[in-house]
Amino acid sequence: MKYLLPLFFLIFTSGCAVKMNDLKPATKSAHFTLEQDLYVEGIYGLLNYHWVHGLKAGTYVLIGEDKEGFYYHNSGDVVIALSEEYADSYLKKGVMPAYGQRNFPNAGPGGLWIPKDKQAKPQIYYLPNTGPSIDSTIAGGNIGLTTTGSGPGFLVGAVTMSVIAEMVRGSIQKIKLEEFSEIFTDVKIVETLM
Repeated sequence: MKYLLPLFFLIFTSGCAVKMNDLKPATKSAHFTLEQDLYVEGIYGLLNYHWVHGLKAGTYVLIGEDKEGFYYHNSGDVVIALSEEYADSYLKKGVMPAYGQRNFPNAGPGGLWIPKDKQAKPQIYYLPNTGPSIDSTIAGGNIGLTTTGSGPGFLVGAVTMSVIAEMVRGSIQKIKLEEFSEIFTDVKIVETLM
C-alpha cells in the first residue's frame, strides 16, 4: 500500500498541469515593460508565513494563450515568491537569493497571465523546476538521477520524485492573490505587427 500512494499521486498530477507547449501560439505580437519590481507582501498560508509575491522589472513578451487568457513571459529569474527571512531580505535590500538557494517554490522564469474576461483578475505564473539559465519557453528537459542511499525504498522514492519533478517541469503554476489586480492594473500592453 505504501508504494501505491506515490503512484496515485503521480497519476493525479499528470492530468492537472498545463504545460508551455500546450498553449496556442500568440495571434498577435505584444509586450509590456515593468520599469521597477511590482510586488505585494502579506501573511499567507496555514502557518501564517510572511510572503512577498511579484515580478521583477523587465520586458514580458506575449508567448501564447489558452481559452481563458494570455501569457506574457520573461525567461529570466523574474518571479518573486519569497517567504520569511528571504522576503525580509528582499524588502530591505531589493535583491533575491540565487535561484537554487531560496525556499520552495523555486519560481524563477514566468510572467503575467492576463485574462480575456475583463472581470477576472490577472495572475502571476511560474514554471517549477525550470531554472532561468535555460529556455523556459520550451517545456521539458531531462533530470539526471543520482542516488547515494541504499535499499529499495530509497530507490523507489528517488525515482518517483524524479518522475514527478520531470512531469511538472514546464508546467504553469499560477499564484492567485487578490492584491495582484491592484498592482497590475496600470500595465500598458504594447501591440506591434507580426
